[in-house]
Amino acid sequence: MKKLFAAITAGTLLFSGGLTSINAAAAPDGGFSTAEISASEVRPVLSLSATEISYDKIPDDRIVNVTLTVSDSFKKYSTVELWTVFDDRLTVVTDKDGYPAAKAGDAVRLLKSCFRFPGYYDGKAKKLVNMNGVRMITAGTADYGLDGTLFTVPVILPENVKAGDKFTLSFFYADRSTTNNDFANSMFTNSRNDDTGKLMQAWAFTKGLKEGSITITGDSAHTLGDVNLDGKITVADAVAVLQFIANQKKYALNDQAITNADVDGQSGITGTDASVIQKVDAGVLKVSDLPLKK
Repeated sequence: MKKLFAAITAGTLLFSGGLTSINAAAAPDGGFSTAEISASEVRPVLSLSATEISYDKIPDDRIVNVTLTVSDSFKKYSTVELWTVFDDRLTVVTDKDGYPAAKAGDAVRLLKSCFRFPGYYDGKAKKLVNMNGVRMITAGTADYGLDGTLFTVPVILPENVKAGDKFTLSFFYADRSTTNNDFANSMFTNSRNDDTGKLMQAWAFTKGLKEGSITITGDSAHTLGDVNLDGKITVADAVAVLQFIANQKKYALNDQAITNADVDGQSGITGTDASVIQKVDAGVLKVSDLPLKK
């Protein structure tokens, strides 16, 4: 198994006939016609999670889980390399080694998996290309892949997240035509990589991908007063306003923070805004009172 897994991560795949380049059938359709793909015996569906979160339910650490699932391929696959790409505003949480802190799911519990960031060396442009997301590599000696969760990975929403924001979660098909690299591959096939496996893979990458998203719902207006964007209104927010007034270059605020700081009902950021925020912190005013009426 260790040799098999090492072979896959190096860009080759061990089949019953020996080591074989898995990039022979470059392109999502694998060289099959639409009719041939439509007649595939196995029709896997790979789905990235579609999550809606109310703004007022966003956790303090702003961490949300992204999940990739598979269906309609129970014990039909063993070799997987999937490249998922997330909205650049999301930050993938990493483990102690600097890799995505993804956890293999129940669908691959009988296989061996590892996770990396989706990056490759573009041989034509002579440069490294790094993408934001998760690259899943899975291998096994037989078709032990199940239906269910392939992986779950935590991502961090940006500091300036607000109601109405939508963060896309998508797939990237890797082969020589998209990467200029013979060892960057997308795979979803069986242990033999026979015609059944190749057709299954073609189905997956032409008909079976369901992209996902994280959508923030609700009303973000109640964040008025939260200048340091920590999800709370405290004296620290009033201090942030005063520091910004004193030295905008040194104590810069982003657009969301500036919007949240303007609470006194008058256009512009002044000491009065800091005073109003202090009153909210002291309980003299309520968040629902913001912005003050002119």
